[in-house]
Amino acid sequence: MHPRPSTAPADTPSGVITPAIARYADQLQELAGGNLRALMLYGSGIVPGSGRPLVDNVLVLAADDLDLLRRIARHGPAFRKAGIAAPLVMTIGAIASSRDSFPLELMDIAQTRLPVFGEDAFGNLTFDREHVRLQCERELRTLAIALRQRVLHAGGGDAHLRIADLADGVVRILRGMLFLRGNAPVRSATEVMSAFSAAGGQPLEAVRRAWSRSVDWDGYRAFYAEITALGALVDAG
Repeated sequence: MHPRPSTAPADTPSGVITPAIARYADQLQELAGGNLRALMLYGSGIVPGSGRPLVDNVLVLAADDLDLLRRIARHGPAFRKAGIAAPLVMTIGAIASSRDSFPLELMDIAQTRLPVFGEDAFGNLTFDREHVRLQCERELRTLAIALRQRVLHAGGGDAHLRIADLADGVVRILRGMLFLRGNAPVRSATEVMSAFSAAGGQPLEAVRRAWSRSVDWDGYRAFYAEITALGALVDAG
């Protein structure tokens, strides 16, 4: 089977390029000069009303440069205060060569990206179905292990049974599973969950609750049950 593309949906959230983002872009261009090929926002944080405190972003460089990252890091506290996460940094070559190793992460960027400036290095990425399936399987197994370990580390109480930090990862896996089903890409996390349910998957009620707020023990158990059921779906092919 030939690799298939996974491009961003046509809809673009409005009001995302805030003055803070514009200043951030200007500072990066001053720091990086000609080595900076592009800046893109991506992920749940660019959707208005998502409740995510930080906006994820990716810097695309022409060449690897640790000294540049050190210069950027000195501005990290100010960027974070402005609601901007530490950037993911990739070179043009690394993007193309990582499609087999990290298809879900690259697909997440490709389907949610919002270019701020520069060339679109993610617009024409293609992904091999088996690479996507294998990472979905691996991520779901890893997630199930992590959930079991959190129960053991919680000391019998509910206070440390947090799963909101795992919710974005689940959405990324669901994007991959929608890709495997041949569904058209969608942008927001809520759209991903709705599209998956509409395509004949699970209702994902526990995942929806985990993504939007904290859960109690019953919610944790339900979340675990949905994760293991998703794993069975991937295993079934």
